[in-house]
Amino acid sequence: MSDSFVIPSDYKTIQQIVTDKIRNAILNGMIKPNERLNQADLAEKLNVSRIPTREALRTLEAEGLVTFYPRRGAVVATMSPEEIEEVYEIRILLETNAAQRALKRMSESELREICDIQEKMVETSELDVWIGLNDLFHQAIYKPSGWTRLVSVIEMLRNLTTPYVRMYVSDQFDRHAADLEHAEIVAAVEARDTVGLKAVLRRHLAHSCQGVLAYLKRVEQECSLSEARDEPVPKTG
Repeated sequence: MSDSFVIPSDYKTIQQIVTDKIRNAILNGMIKPNERLNQADLAEKLNVSRIPTREALRTLEAEGLVTFYPRRGAVVATMSPEEIEEVYEIRILLETNAAQRALKRMSESELREICDIQEKMVETSELDVWIGLNDLFHQAIYKPSGWTRLVSVIEMLRNLTTPYVRMYVSDQFDRHAADLEHAEIVAAVEARDTVGLKAVLRRHLAHSCQGVLAYLKRVEQECSLSEARDEPVPKTG
C-alpha cells in the first residue's frame, strides 16, 4: 500500500486542535466557569472558521466542560457544590480501582517515573508547574492499569473539577499537606501496598474535595457580604 495512505499517529484534524486549545484554556484558568464562549471571537483568535469551532464546543459539551443555553449561547460549565461532591465520590471509586489494577502491572520504569514527578512537584516553586505535574502524577499511577477506557473516563472527570481545583490552589491551599500525601502515595506504590495505596488515595481525594467546597463556600459568603454593603440605605422620615 502506498505511504500516502498511512496516517501519522500524531495526526490531528483542525477540529481536534481547536478542541484541545479551548479545553486547555478552560483547564488552565484562562477561561473561567460561567464565562461566555463567543464562537466568532474564538474562531478569529484561533485563525479558523466557525465550523470547527462550533464542533469543538459541541465536543466539550459532551465532556461536560461547556454548556449551551438557548439565548446566551455557549458558556464554560459550572457545577454546584453537590455536583462537585458527586464527581469526587465517583472519582474516588474509579481512581482507587485503577490504582489497584495498575500496581499489579506496574514496571520499574513506570514506578521511577512516578517518583521523578513527585520529586519535581516538591522542588518547583511555580504554582502552574505544580498543578501540571499533579495531573501527570495521577495519570502515571493509573495508566499502567492497561484499561484505556477507565483512564479516559477518569481524565474526563478530573477535567470537570480542574477549574475549581485551580481556583482553590491559587487561593488558600496547604501545598505542604498535599506534598506529604503525594509522598505517602509514592511510598505505598514502592511497597506494592494495594490496601495502603487505596486508603491514601481515598483520603487525598477527599481532602481535595473538602478544600474546593470550603473555598466555594467562602467565596459565596464574601459575595453576600459585598452585596450587603452595596445595598442602598433605606430613607426614613
